[in-house]
Amino acid sequence: MLRSSDTELWKRLKRGDQAALKEIYNREFNHIYNYGKTFTSDDVLVEDSIHDLFIEIWNRKENLSDTDNIRPYLMISLKRKIIRKTKKNRKTVLKEEIGDMKMDTVSSAEDMLIEIETTDERSMQLKHCFSELPRRQREILYLKYYSNMDNESIATNIGISNQSVRNLAHKAIATLRGKYKFFLVFIGYILATLCL
Repeated sequence: MLRSSDTELWKRLKRGDQAALKEIYNREFNHIYNYGKTFTSDDVLVEDSIHDLFIEIWNRKENLSDTDNIRPYLMISLKRKIIRKTKKNRKTVLKEEIGDMKMDTVSSAEDMLIEIETTDERSMQLKHCFSELPRRQREILYLKYYSNMDNESIATNIGISNQSVRNLAHKAIATLRGKYKFFLVFIGYILATLCL
């Protein structure tokens, strides 16, 4: 079956096509779920926010603006929704508010890094190093290497300049590289994967 383009799929959704909504949900759920996990360790909050987002999209379908790239639209909307819900319910704590406390949950970008390294010791070192990166740097690495977004898309998605994206990504990679020599192998792997 031929995959619909984002533009076509979004237009179908705006016309009230439930199959288009279902296709978008099935296609994008894992990506936006993993992205949502970079803001909170609360799985239920992320899932509820995604479901609320899709209900809201369906209810407002006639008034949605056009888009030719659905994923960044969903990611931005989900981020806003999670932040709003977190502010309303202080029982859930944003990862950026935890500060120096040890993180229990590891983002999918970190999981991807850990899978590349096979030894427990290196995995633990990498997990610790990644969790010590500032939230914004973790988010940029996730978007860049897991979601394969370019700097311009990342800048639009999180509301900073292209130069800031480059600077923060460089700083995060330099931090990881400085602490772990084997990180160079990972960067080589990522670059080779992205060039395929």
